[in-house]
Amino acid sequence: MATRMHRRAFLRGLGGVAIALPTLEIMLDRHGTAYADGTPIPKRLGVFFCGASLGGNDDATFSTFADGSVEHKPLLDAGVLPEIAIVNGLHIPVAERNPSFHIDAMAVMATGIRGLNGSRPAVPTVDQVAANHLGAGSVVKVLNTQTQAAWYLNDGSAPYGRDQVSWYKDTNGQMKAATNTISPKATFQMLFQSFVPPDPADKQKLEAELARRKSILDVVRKSYERTTQKVGNSDKQRIDEHLQKIRDLERRIGLLVNPAGPTCKKPGDPGDDPPLGTARSADDQIVAAEAYSNEELRARLHMDLIAMALTCDLTRVFAHVMTMAQSHMNMKPLINIALDMHECGHSAKTPAVQQVLAWHTKHFAHLIKTLKDTPEGTGRVIDNCAIVFKTEGGSGYDPEGNRPRNPHSTENISMLVAGHVGGLKTGKRVVAGTGTSPADSRPVHVLNTMLKCIGVPDSQAFLTDQKTGFVQGLLT
Repeated sequence: MATRMHRRAFLRGLGGVAIALPTLEIMLDRHGTAYADGTPIPKRLGVFFCGASLGGNDDATFSTFADGSVEHKPLLDAGVLPEIAIVNGLHIPVAERNPSFHIDAMAVMATGIRGLNGSRPAVPTVDQVAANHLGAGSVVKVLNTQTQAAWYLNDGSAPYGRDQVSWYKDTNGQMKAATNTISPKATFQMLFQSFVPPDPADKQKLEAELARRKSILDVVRKSYERTTQKVGNSDKQRIDEHLQKIRDLERRIGLLVNPAGPTCKKPGDPGDDPPLGTARSADDQIVAAEAYSNEELRARLHMDLIAMALTCDLTRVFAHVMTMAQSHMNMKPLINIALDMHECGHSAKTPAVQQVLAWHTKHFAHLIKTLKDTPEGTGRVIDNCAIVFKTEGGSGYDPEGNRPRNPHSTENISMLVAGHVGGLKTGKRVVAGTGTSPADSRPVHVLNTMLKCIGVPDSQAFLTDQKTGFVQGLLT
């Protein structure tokens, strides 16, 4: 048998810069189902959060993610429906959620248990539970990223947890929110230039070299040439395709130049990200130039970066906040409706809500398609994943305002689950419950099912006020 390559092989260059390689045939056992040292191909779990509910005011018939619906179409167009289960019929009983919808419902959606206060949950979220089980040896234990670049209101308010879906316990046993990386360039550097030397002088030399060569790939060129001499044609082709994707990411990130101007502020890593849009003072007034930071480009870049991180086994768990709960992001550049995202839910225009959701599902579909199209062993990366698309809420009774039909509701919730890890059954619609508290009808039961499929013992699953539950339709 040919010499095997270690599963954590990197292309290395000047100053410790390293690019992780995807799973290659030369790394695998003769069956292609595990690495040559007997280590199983890694399992992954992901969370994709959409800060919108599923219905508008006074909408009695809204049924989201129905066949042929506006928000369903991006999944169909991308050809990823066989990789996805659409779970309908979920709800959170009124007695189990605190009254302040936009903040307090976040903890219950994430863990099935009322928060300690506001959005802060009482127990770690699903991504953190998964990372404690899967994350040993990962470069990044949980990859926390975010598309919406700012809160976008200048009225003295703040997100107050509306941008947090990932919580962990610190060494003192206190619940802490993970920090989301908003800048695509910062995410890129964290993943693919994470071996930059700590010595300032060496780092300066490396940065000068990168500036001269214009690409991280040029820095690892010699390592690439040595590596490709050791592998077969199929592995060389896979390496070339992998590096082409990285170069394409570099090129697109390089286009995010921040133009000079008094209203421009640079997030995270200054210089290469889109400028932050200006904030505004009223929920119901919006103009095309404000409250938007090219979230379209940011979303696509982060989907590609997440896919690359999973493919390279740089992380096995991610939590991505696409938009904040009660999002005030301008939707005019995205769906040509001059409202912020939150007001789309209160506009009594169901097509607006559906178009908001469709913008989210378009990017989710791109992520799933990328993982579907990426080979791994005898299968594909998506075969070793469990990824959930979840929203802020559903559509139905609003206990806070005592209104019968309102997006401030935790009734009639739908979730998407993608992947096939651990026997996860997708490519179908699952009706989890009827709204009368059956054992599998809560959002947390979807999360429990995902944890089960990646191998987390049932005893470590989330507990609800009723009992531990799983969505059986996702398992059979």
